[in-house]
Amino acid sequence: MNQSKILNHFQISAKLDRLAQQLYEDFFEEEKIILIGIDERGFLIATELCNRLNTKYPEFKIELFKLKLNKKELHWEDFTLDSFEIPKNKIICLIDDVVDSGKTMFYSLSWLLQYMPKQLKTLALVDRNHRRFPVQTDYIGLKVSTTLNDNVLVEFENNQWNAFLK
Repeated sequence: MNQSKILNHFQISAKLDRLAQQLYEDFFEEEKIILIGIDERGFLIATELCNRLNTKYPEFKIELFKLKLNKKELHWEDFTLDSFEIPKNKIICLIDDVVDSGKTMFYSLSWLLQYMPKQLKTLALVDRNHRRFPVQTDYIGLKVSTTLNDNVLVEFENNQWNAFLK
């Protein structure tokens, strides 16, 4: 199967810097924001964003959570957070590596409404524009137009990020 690299480590790092800056600019007046990464690569991206924000803006308060779910068969009982309850009336940003049909984001956002957020935002490293569900990505690293047969894979190996179109 042919694959081409659409983002290398340096490019992804630059996009993560920009996304972190956008989050700070939009929410610097907030007491705290909540970053929730969809397990597994969405959480890695959320962790990277949190680290970058903490380094550059140590006064900016962030809580980081991992959302675990079965992406193949989405059932409400499959959604779990890795930590305690999310505080109510806070900004929540749901993070994933790739948004394709919008199904995972849509179900995750619907599930997160139980925490009565002040705002609910979405962030993806790569947005493919093939929506079957009504989801808008608020913060995007790279928007890619692909065919329905193409797949985007984000990899994190040996402390290196890469994104491929397969």
